[in-house]
Amino acid sequence: MNLLAEDLLREYEELKKSGFELGKVFEFGDKLGRSNETELHFRLILEDEKRPRPQRWHPEDFFRFHGYDGILYLRKLLTSEDKDYAVSAAYLICRR
Repeated sequence: MNLLAEDLLREYEELKKSGFELGKVFEFGDKLGRSNETELHFRLILEDEKRPRPQRWHPEDFFRFHGYDGILYLRKLLTSEDKDYAVSAAYLICRR
């Protein structure tokens, strides 16, 4: 994992501690979506989907910022043996 991913994970842990404070969510989501950390972003989406709805921060709303690289990443996941990955990837592609 590179330095940026480590920094993002550290910031994510702080976000969790804050209870996903709205202002911090927008700032972090924008930073995550504009980073090259597409795989990390996808993992955080899957983690968020496991939370009860009132506790979610909806990182999928920021995935579109990855642009074409994000689509290429998601297309690879469509054929994943892990059906959760494939379904979540299809969902994100459809949201674009």
